[in-house]
Amino acid sequence: MRELRKLGYWTAFYPVTQVSNLSNLKDPIPRMKKSGVYKIQCSCGDRYVGQSGRTFAKRFREHELIFDKLMKSIPTDSTSAVARHCYDEGHPFDHVKLSELHQCTSGRKLNRLEEYYTLLAVQGSSHSNYNILNDVDSVFVSHFIRFMLDYSTSIQSVTRSNL
Repeated sequence: MRELRKLGYWTAFYPVTQVSNLSNLKDPIPRMKKSGVYKIQCSCGDRYVGQSGRTFAKRFREHELIFDKLMKSIPTDSTSAVARHCYDEGHPFDHVKLSELHQCTSGRKLNRLEEYYTLLAVQGSSHSNYNILNDVDSVFVSHFIRFMLDYSTSIQSVTRSNL
């Protein structure tokens, strides 16, 4: 220690664990009681990526209620691509699975995260055997992403016409 003091260093001893690190006094919030970006997967494999500032459980229940209204032929103002898909294809809504993709509160970040995860799902659907239930035109708000998607489709059509 004396050699370290000669060089201008001071040694100190402190505990690695502190009482505040031993216990978390806050109760963890269950995943379904958080908001953010989620994915709903139908039993057939088709997927929907959505966002909600409300809890995941509330938003999933809204999709389920719309499906119930469609099954009972009750007119509804709300739309749900997942509910419509299950109704049109005759799939039971009980087999639909919800999974959290990213926790976030409402705002611009939530929109960007939805764009990102939808883009990942679109790319994944081109390699796998499932469809995306989202209205992709309304999801991509970013001008850059819209430009890139339009650019890639125009390149594909140009290259196909040249063949």
